[in-house]
Amino acid sequence: EMVMHHLKIPYKLIAVNLFGKDKETWYKQLRQDGITPTTPFIYSNGKWLFETENVAEELLKRFPNFENIDMFELKNIRSKFKTLNKTVLFNHLTQAKTPLNDLAMMFKPFEERLKSSNKYLNGNKLTFEDCDFVIGMRYIKSIFKYVARTELFINYPYITKFINEVQKLPAHGIANHYHLGISTNRFQNDSKFLFLSVSIFKHIFLTVY
Repeated sequence: EMVMHHLKIPYKLIAVNLFGKDKETWYKQLRQDGITPTTPFIYSNGKWLFETENVAEELLKRFPNFENIDMFELKNIRSKFKTLNKTVLFNHLTQAKTPLNDLAMMFKPFEERLKSSNKYLNGNKLTFEDCDFVIGMRYIKSIFKYVARTELFINYPYITKFINEVQKLPAHGIANHYHLGISTNRFQNDSKFLFLSVSIFKHIFLTVY
């Protein structure tokens, strides 16, 4: 959603409460096989598409003339950040108590890239990887801050600066749903396009015009 907002792709937001007892019929049908859909996923041209790469491919097809739409090209989706095994960071919170400095070494190459560019991971232009990094790390950073009582990137000043700068972008606030004052809206069957991302308490749907 952050990239979509940044590219000015028009959409309408619809939220569905994950923990509510009553779910829309269309939402229930997605889970009839007992498999929880991965996120994000979209509904476009009469079918559901799952996984980030498929979502990006659909956006490229639908909005080929949008400025900077190349942010959704697969070469930008399949980034160095995407390949990181970020779950190992939680080993610091287990009985093993792996030193955080050892675990955080995976971010050293990103620190060096930001030191060289002094702005974004790939230069002066915002890319999908930048958005993925900041949005993808927000929950992990919060867990370390409030559970481990430490800052995950305390020894990485360029990453810290980078995250702070990206968080100032309007698109970041939208992607974090700071503007939401609702918990549930009804899906309209005449919608042409849906985008789904996941937050802690609700699924967020974007209807693109």
